[in-house]
Amino acid sequence: MNKSEKLDKFAPALAKAQSEMGGAVKDSNNPFFKSQYADLTSVWKACKTALHSNGFSVIQAPVTNDTRIGVSTMLLHESGQFVEGEYTLAVKKQNDPQADGSSLTYCRRYALAAFVGICPVDDDGEKAMVRNKPVSDPFLSSMKMYATNHKKEYWEVMNDWGMKEAKKITNPESQEHILDDIANKIGKKVKPVDDDEIFKG
Repeated sequence: MNKSEKLDKFAPALAKAQSEMGGAVKDSNNPFFKSQYADLTSVWKACKTALHSNGFSVIQAPVTNDTRIGVSTMLLHESGQFVEGEYTLAVKKQNDPQADGSSLTYCRRYALAAFVGICPVDDDGEKAMVRNKPVSDPFLSSMKMYATNHKKEYWEVMNDWGMKEAKKITNPESQEHILDDIANKIGKKVKPVDDDEIFKG
C-alpha cells in the first residue's frame, strides 16, 4: 500500500467519517450460492455522504496485465494526504470483455469496502436498528420544545420550581403541573408529545 508522507489530517478525518457510516445492505442476489450480498451501489451508498462531508474522494482505476485484472483504489483527503493500494484477480478468460467487467466490478466493491471499513448487513438488521430505537419520553420532549420555542417562559417556571434540568423531574404529578405552568404562561396548553411529532418535516 502506498500513502502520503503524512497522515495527520487524513487519520482523524477518516475516523470521523467512519463513525458516521452504516453498513452496506445486502440487496442483491447470488443465484449460484443462493445468498444475498451488498453490491457496489450499496457499498457506495453506505459511505458516500460520510466521505464527502469529511473531505474525502475515491479514485478507482483499472489495473491489468497478462494474467491479472483489478483496480487501484486511492482514498484522497482534501488536504492532499492519501492512501492507495491495488486489488487484483486472476484473469478468467482471455479476450472476454464481459468477464473483465465483472471482475472489475467485484474488485471495486471489495476494495472500496476494505478501504473505508464498510461491512455488509442484512436488511432485517437495518430495520431492527430502527425498531429498537429508544422510546422518547413525552415529558422531556415537550420540555425540549418549550425550551427551544418559549425559552423565557420555560426558565421562569423552572426557576419557580427550583429546577435546572428537566430530566431530574421524575414525579408524574410534578411533570404535569410544570407543563401546565409553562402552557399558562404562554397562553395555551399543549399536551405532551413525542420527538417524531415535534420534529417531523
